[in-house]
Amino acid sequence: MKSKTYMIAEIGSNHDGSLEIALEMVEKAKKAKADAVKFQTFQVDKLLNPLVFQENNSESNWVYDELKKVEIDEEFHKKIKEKCVQLKIDFISSPFDTESLEIVSKYCDKIKIASSEITNLPFLKEVGKYGKPVILSTGMSFLGEIEKAISALISGGVTDLSILHCISLYPLNAEDANLNFIQTLKQCFNLPVGFSDHSLDDTLALSAVSLGAQIIEKHVTLKREDRIFDHAHSMEFKELQIMIDKIRMIESALGNGIKTISAKEMEIKQGSNRSFFAVEQLEPGTVLTLENIKAVRPLIGIPVVFQDEIIGKKIKKKIKPDYPIFWEDIDW
Repeated sequence: MKSKTYMIAEIGSNHDGSLEIALEMVEKAKKAKADAVKFQTFQVDKLLNPLVFQENNSESNWVYDELKKVEIDEEFHKKIKEKCVQLKIDFISSPFDTESLEIVSKYCDKIKIASSEITNLPFLKEVGKYGKPVILSTGMSFLGEIEKAISALISGGVTDLSILHCISLYPLNAEDANLNFIQTLKQCFNLPVGFSDHSLDDTLALSAVSLGAQIIEKHVTLKREDRIFDHAHSMEFKELQIMIDKIRMIESALGNGIKTISAKEMEIKQGSNRSFFAVEQLEPGTVLTLENIKAVRPLIGIPVVFQDEIIGKKIKKKIKPDYPIFWEDIDW
């Protein structure tokens, strides 16, 4: 059976800066059967230039102002950690600077590296010293950049590393998903591979699990609506639970790859496969031919696959018409 897919409910900044909303979302993620919740930890001054320089020479940067509203401090992390421990759900966050990395490492079970930071090699080398499991997203990245990022993390001391196939489009459409890259990542790096899904429904996530994804990350919101951050391409929690239930069904259906016949299927096999029966009454010493025996359902006597072994052999006992022929009936 396929190992259990690790399900991450990506809250990101969809808490809108409210601890109350964040705690509610953690509770809903647990109820939806997610294995982890994920946030984003940053100091805007270390993430983004406060001015934006455009052709019209505007110095207004509304993104900076909005991100400032959703910064989460150490106390916020502490409260989320307490809730996650209480509910037995993993706490993950993506840090975007060294100070945020220190906070994340103090309170989180795992560190998530956002796709935007995959070329930030000095930062990646810092991650390893905290001894935490790391999940690396690979959006907007060439294969060579992914390789360098993995090397930086490992050289920095990371020993538990997973990677996520990711396309940094919001929302992600099926024709852009390139899900077969999951197999490429597995072959190239021999690491656990998952999928960070920005699509609007569960189709791509379910397909990714069938292709071997071991982690699924999906954005969640209390209410999908077209506004700042990730609300517009996020799942509501009732949809998340439906998706997770489907994934658990897929895991069960994929099995272990070993061909066996269950007891239930064996019953069907016995009714469906052919074995040999007498066409007419056979007396002791009768030579078996294709004229005096027939191979029909059910599988009671000698299976049809052994036709060559029994044709030309004599039988030892009388067999009535339409009665099965057994191995012990043959004079060897």
